[in-house]
Amino acid sequence: MTRRDFEAEAAWFARPGSARNGGPKPREAVWRVVAAMIGHWTLEGVGFWAVERSDTRAYCGRVGVWSPEGWPEPELGWTFTDGADDLAGAEAEAILAARDWAWRERALGPLASLIRPSDGRARRLAAAVGARMERSVKLPEAGLVEIDRHALPGEALRPSLHATHPGEGRA
Repeated sequence: MTRRDFEAEAAWFARPGSARNGGPKPREAVWRVVAAMIGHWTLEGVGFWAVERSDTRAYCGRVGVWSPEGWPEPELGWTFTDGADDLAGAEAEAILAARDWAWRERALGPLASLIRPSDGRARRLAAAVGARMERSVKLPEAGLVEIDRHALPGEALRPSLHATHPGEGRA
């Protein structure tokens, strides 16, 4: 991500549709998030990439790895704008590319994704790339999140003893 991506992030996070990712947010808050994501590369050697449409170069989200203070472990995370819905498998392709890079270049894995229980879209994407719900945790800033575990590239995950099926209660 670069400074250039700030305007697109600010515009998206101003919309009600951004609620699944903690929005809407004022420009000042989005500025801090984008600055933190860019700075994360310097602090941790990992971070987020902007995702753009190949045909129009329009910004449609971000994907990458980060490990902010207070997170239980490095996270493979993503945020895609509403306009990314028509990208078919491109979202999953971006997530898998980030996962594979983290393993190949940083020897990180198997990675986790922290997903809000109410974020059905993120849940569907996690399932599409082969991640499985492992457990729920409560984080100071994010509240209750579910940790979905990703397999290493080329491996399949074994069923988790902590995972539950949709509709079942979680501890």
